[in-house]
Amino acid sequence: MNNLKSKYLIIGAGGVGANLAAFLTLAGKEVTLIARGINLEVLQTEGLLLKSDLLGEKQIHPINALAEEDYVEQPDVIFLCTKTYGVKEVVPFLNRITTPNTLIIPLLNGFHIGRAIQSELAVGTVLEGCIYILGTLLKPGVARQQNAIFRIVFGLPKERKELNLKARMEAVQYDLSSSGIKATLSDDIERDTFMKWSFISATALVGAYFDVPMGVIQHDEKIRNIFIALSKESEALASAMGMKLTKDLTLTNLQVLDKTSDDATSSLQKDLKKGKSSEIDELVFKMITLGAQYNVPMIWYENLS
Repeated sequence: MNNLKSKYLIIGAGGVGANLAAFLTLAGKEVTLIARGINLEVLQTEGLLLKSDLLGEKQIHPINALAEEDYVEQPDVIFLCTKTYGVKEVVPFLNRITTPNTLIIPLLNGFHIGRAIQSELAVGTVLEGCIYILGTLLKPGVARQQNAIFRIVFGLPKERKELNLKARMEAVQYDLSSSGIKATLSDDIERDTFMKWSFISATALVGAYFDVPMGVIQHDEKIRNIFIALSKESEALASAMGMKLTKDLTLTNLQVLDKTSDDATSSLQKDLKKGKSSEIDELVFKMITLGAQYNVPMIWYENLS
């Protein structure tokens, strides 16, 4: 049982952040959600409506939602749920509210995200993390969580293993688990975040290049084989980086792909079609850059990008 009562802050009120805030709030945890614009206005006036396959439909009103400038506390744990391209603009806010005891857990699509954020902070400890969820913001103030998957994996980066944070991380794990979220405290978070990044990267690139949903990637032989080729390139990169994979990465990517909804598309694909800012640097070009750094040919990545 967790005797450490933590004060949680969630930055980003999209499909990930809103669902996470809803689950934690419904479980009685102390949570503040940072939002902006019309989404913040709706959250403050009408609350948050959760439509969840795991918890059912729940109206949470009031929900503790604030703008960055109105938040004046110092949280124990911060979940960062923005897009990767939005991290830089959040750094000044993080530096204002973070103390030496603050834990920051990024739940973004990418690799070594925590390492990059840590280099920008004066104090605090940034872990590495990733999330498995089919979560969307249907409209301002309405969050949708689909199927039985809601899982967070987090852990201390290997370069900071000397820190004695086991009890605090286990307390976070307990709070997540007792809120209906499967929480895994990883003993090799670099490996686990790379596995997630590999899958997201390959599906995002193939989906965006051919402009097709997951069902086509699953069943079209040509496109499926390109997805396999991309997965094999990232698997070769993991090996070159010295990672000790406990699963066949390409096979795992295929298994996850085949369980994905046929009509699903990646956020990268959606953003590119709308001409919006996207995570292409983190999901695609970073893979190519690391390939060059570790002398791993990334032929399919280069051809499709």
